[in-house]
Amino acid sequence: MAYFNEDGDSIRLATGPVGPELNVTRGAWRLVDTYILDISSPKSANGIGRKAQNLRFLASKGHKVPRAFIIPYEVKESYDQDPDGTSARLREDLGRVLESSRTYAVRSSSSVEDATKHSYAGQFETFLDCQGADQVIQAISKVWQALPKVAASGYVERAGDKGQTLRMAVIVQEMAVPVVSGVSFSRNPLTGSEETVIEAVAGSGEALVQEGATPDRWVVREGRVSGSNDRTRIEDVLVQEIARATQAIAREYGAPVDLEWVFDGQELNWVQLRDITTIGQVSVYSNTFSKEVLPGLIKPLVWSVNIPLVNGAWVRFLSGLTGVKGLRPADLAKQFYYRAYFNVGALGLVWERIGLPPDSLERLTGAGSDGQRGFKFQPTPKMLVVAPNLASFLLHHFALADQLEQLLPSTRRELEVLSEEDLGKLSEEELLQRVDALSHILEDPIYYNVITPLASNLFNRMLESRLKKSGVDPSSVDVLKGVEDIQKYYPNERLGKLHALFRGLDPDKQRGLRETGAGALGRTPAEEGFRSQLERFLIDFGYVSESGNDFSTKPWREDPAFVLKMVIEYPDEVPGGNRKAIEEVDIPARRRRAVRSMARRARRFAVLKERMSTTYTFGYGLYRNYFMELGRRFATRQLIAEAGDVFYLNLDELRQIVSGGCAGNTCNNYRLRAMLRKREMIQLQDVDPPSVIYGEVAPPLTPRKEGELRGTPTSGGYYKGRARVVRSPGEFSRVEQGDVLVIPYSDVAWTPLFAKAGAVVAESGGMLSHTSIIAREYGIPAVVSVAGATGIPDGAEVTVDGYTGVVALSSGDQPK
Repeated sequence: MAYFNEDGDSIRLATGPVGPELNVTRGAWRLVDTYILDISSPKSANGIGRKAQNLRFLASKGHKVPRAFIIPYEVKESYDQDPDGTSARLREDLGRVLESSRTYAVRSSSSVEDATKHSYAGQFETFLDCQGADQVIQAISKVWQALPKVAASGYVERAGDKGQTLRMAVIVQEMAVPVVSGVSFSRNPLTGSEETVIEAVAGSGEALVQEGATPDRWVVREGRVSGSNDRTRIEDVLVQEIARATQAIAREYGAPVDLEWVFDGQELNWVQLRDITTIGQVSVYSNTFSKEVLPGLIKPLVWSVNIPLVNGAWVRFLSGLTGVKGLRPADLAKQFYYRAYFNVGALGLVWERIGLPPDSLERLTGAGSDGQRGFKFQPTPKMLVVAPNLASFLLHHFALADQLEQLLPSTRRELEVLSEEDLGKLSEEELLQRVDALSHILEDPIYYNVITPLASNLFNRMLESRLKKSGVDPSSVDVLKGVEDIQKYYPNERLGKLHALFRGLDPDKQRGLRETGAGALGRTPAEEGFRSQLERFLIDFGYVSESGNDFSTKPWREDPAFVLKMVIEYPDEVPGGNRKAIEEVDIPARRRRAVRSMARRARRFAVLKERMSTTYTFGYGLYRNYFMELGRRFATRQLIAEAGDVFYLNLDELRQIVSGGCAGNTCNNYRLRAMLRKREMIQLQDVDPPSVIYGEVAPPLTPRKEGELRGTPTSGGYYKGRARVVRSPGEFSRVEQGDVLVIPYSDVAWTPLFAKAGAVVAESGGMLSHTSIIAREYGIPAVVSVAGATGIPDGAEVTVDGYTGVVALSSGDQPK
């Protein structure tokens, strides 16, 4: 017989003819004349194991749980002393509660199972479809018999439970008819993301949990369902119901949960609840957002400068916005395969602290894997904690435009002073001092280069909304049209004017420029005018390179022949040139004032964004000057093979060379390091890296899969044409009018190509990437974040769907 105090705190059992034996010093006790407890009993929370407690919790909250009974720890301990007597009494009690027409599942519920840190999954026995008291008792006996075996296993020691007395309760539960069974997680157990993960198989869930069958799998995020339904073919409404219930249970439970469920064709039955024990144990890195801000392969020296600089700006932004302290630039990103990956777990925790989705950064910038932008803002209790900090941050940036107007001129003057210095007169120590000074100057520009595009994006979206309400298509409006100042910061218009001057030259002179370059220019007024404007262009935009985030790339001023080629090949007519200025658009009188007011704000921030980007790019390009000067000196001393190899060393290694010099094998070590890294980057140039990496070690790379490619659609439309794969500006001349431009990424230097392209496909980028913005301006379809895009065979026939993100290759033209 079992005895419980009125608080349900403990049990003492006496069996046999002697009757109950009880020695109590305090507490009132009551007699329960059975070895079996009903799961719904309000006094059955102790001595039954966490698995049974969790099942009882589900039932107490009103969730559908098949009828269940619990055999407490003490029954097993009584069995150890008196097997025959305990079995007889247990059979008698089971006979009173079991229904002969039903089958039952018999599961363990030990004192160590389903703990917060260790689940003991698969360590104990489960028996299904038991019918009648005899079969159930046999199953109970086998569950008990597994206890000593598990107690002696290595799992117990790994779980930190060695030396602990293991006790065993047993759950006997009615079997629900399993039309479809599965598991659900209230958070992604791998990434910790705020999404519901559901897996299901037809029939019994044991095929999924124990046998490893391949399930259908869904991810439900904010009501949106994505996943497979090939095997179970259940209705989306059931998937949504499972997701809603999973999240409700997690809220009631107060922690992320892992649930097992059975659908009997009519109702959902919940048969198990556990804590998710793996969240936070593995770092999760993603290149979704890093493709936007740090695309392509990154040389060691560039990485060692960019991470403190760029990530430092993001730490400043996130800390200011959320109040989270202790973030370090190095914690936000890691390099795998010489590519940048952001620590999504660390970033997600920052956002969750104020009650926002963990991928809020991707949503703000539109860099999410599904191209989703923004989210519905709903105040949460968590926001109250950081409300003062958030208010201070917003107040500080309330006059952002005025702050930028003051910052930009002073920063430009400081940068120009550095740019005019004679580097040949500086020592190696002084060159590194200038690097540090430059980094200090760029702290504010890089920070505002983060803030300003977000503000500009906000005002642009508000303007788009007002235009739509006024019956105007936003794509027909160019907010910068008619703004004279934009020519100073954006090279396209100047390239167009230079191309017009080129077209005005004598045909023979045009041919001479194509064949021999600027040396073919004579002294006629037209030729002098063209030469003068070309030189002026190189002065104004000579700092621009193919990548504004890689100072190792050659700027335009070092390659005037390339700039001349851009001018010559610039199209006579640029797509999107017929868009109207806001003043030219017919807007209903009642909305005109509001629309034009918002247009002025959008225009001001669009110009400020370009000014800030130009200032930062100009300053960032100065790094190359300092490091190339060091590279030439190192090459002269044979520390590296050639000046450009300096970019394959990191900043700390440069400091070591300059501060301590080198002798003997030490010198060869630096030379060898640079050579090996250079070779590795060449080998990794065309690989298809995974978008998500778990842990701190990069997984082995696998060959690219054949078939249809998919990415994020960022500019609408459909187009079919010949693929032209362009990996660097040196290949620009290969692009012909109407080609599908296939690129790793793009920057301002790549803009002229878009005027020729019928569509664009990029391996990197999001909604706000340069590729996407320019494609939308030119009105051509664009799909970005297409893994393996540059493996498309050059010249293959490709169909680009700018609405679904599908890039389809004609039969026989498979990606490499």
